[in-house]
Amino acid sequence: MALYPEPAGGSWTEHSPDLGTGVVSYEDCVSPEFYEVEREAVFKRAWLNDGRVEELPRKGSCFTKEIEVADTSIIVVRVSAPPVSDTLLPEAFAELESFAATWCLAIEPERYERRLASDMTELQVLYDAGFPRIEEALAHCDTFPLDALPGQARRLLELVHSIIMVSMCVETWHQPRVVDGANAEIHRVAEPLP
Repeated sequence: MALYPEPAGGSWTEHSPDLGTGVVSYEDCVSPEFYEVEREAVFKRAWLNDGRVEELPRKGSCFTKEIEVADTSIIVVRVSAPPVSDTLLPEAFAELESFAATWCLAIEPERYERRLASDMTELQVLYDAGFPRIEEALAHCDTFPLDALPGQARRLLELVHSIIMVSMCVETWHQPRVVDGANAEIHRVAEPLP
């Protein structure tokens, strides 16, 4: 049902002659003066969505953002730890729980740093426990919309990303760094989540 029902007969302009039929001005859409007034009246007084809580996975995490419409930049810092449940992963993956606190990392640079800080024994243990469960873990995550994963499912997906991150170390290189990669580093410009 329409918010404003169509007039019984004729057109809107016949029933509302005060609206007129002339050309509509678009000056307010292109005027720098109007933009400045709108910035002050709307954007500097409203809540702006500047990021997602997933971008701040733990206490002390931070990011910066330029807010052009407000003519400013901000630093967003998580000052408290996220609520912790009894378990970080879904119950069906309880045997992987011991890896969760270390390897459920939200962004790739954190996973990469963790990989480089680990020895091969640690990487091998994670791989041996987690790799056989990847398909089942992804099937579990697929039961939810990707942009609305519950906390335990999101952490399971983060753990899968970490297992994938260490798989080449275990299967091919037999060391945490890329073989013959000198000081190669990975810098992803977007994360694999929305």
